[in-house]
Amino acid sequence: MNIVVLGAKGSAVTTTALALAGSWPALAGPVAFVEADASGGDLAARFDLPASPSLLTAAASLQQPTFGLLLEHTHSLPGGVRVVAAPASAVEVAGGMSDFTRAVLAPMRHRTDGHLLIDAGRQDARSLPALAMHADLVVVVVRQDMRSAPSTVGRCLHAQQLLAALLSRGLPAVAVMVGDAPYRAADIAQFLGVPVLGTLPEDPFGASHLSGHPASARAARRSSLATAAAGVAAALSAEIVPTANIAPASTRRRNRRSIRPRPDLPPATTELATAEVSA
Repeated sequence: MNIVVLGAKGSAVTTTALALAGSWPALAGPVAFVEADASGGDLAARFDLPASPSLLTAAASLQQPTFGLLLEHTHSLPGGVRVVAAPASAVEVAGGMSDFTRAVLAPMRHRTDGHLLIDAGRQDARSLPALAMHADLVVVVVRQDMRSAPSTVGRCLHAQQLLAALLSRGLPAVAVMVGDAPYRAADIAQFLGVPVLGTLPEDPFGASHLSGHPASARAARRSSLATAAAGVAAALSAEIVPTANIAPASTRRRNRRSIRPRPDLPPATTELATAEVSA
């Protein structure tokens, strides 16, 4: 299955996708992270990875891809996440992405032997990447600006436009939030018109571990980001493997609570409704 993760500028798409890959439930099947941002990859620099294997070697050599064969073109990050790294050069990525999409993503769509979490980075509704057309599910990341309600409204509008473009092409889509203020998740879900699977916290420590800064494996697993990502990953995997009882009852209860209105925040529907009318 292909799960494409994308968002607006500053949405923390890579951090979100890596956190979900690192917290993926084993019962849902194996998962690998694919670096597919058109601006170029940065995992190789973050984690001091060799240039090969990479997205380019996978595109060049996989004729009848399976998840197992794709793993031969991955690196293992601290914590065990398997990643298909992209070159840092946007020119090289542009040259290899069409081949990777044709040779790997197209045939991997709907397959159940493994799942790809594909980091498509920053996107615009007017120019969706070709790889999105081969998605089994698209996840739009919406990151709130805790210091600015108007900035958050702008990000929500961008996400709404992305979702409208995806849905108009018949692509199933959901949202994941980063940050729980200034707006409540229930208000944003209503504004976007798609399910919000959960909320990830602003957690500098947890994010730094995913940026290549050393941390003990135990501390990283116990970070607030990793804890929240486990619940969101369980909800996400249930979207694509609906027959599997993936998330334990306690996790499902936490996910339901995460999208209820926060009693300590005033309703924000007025600003969001005004933005929707203006759009």
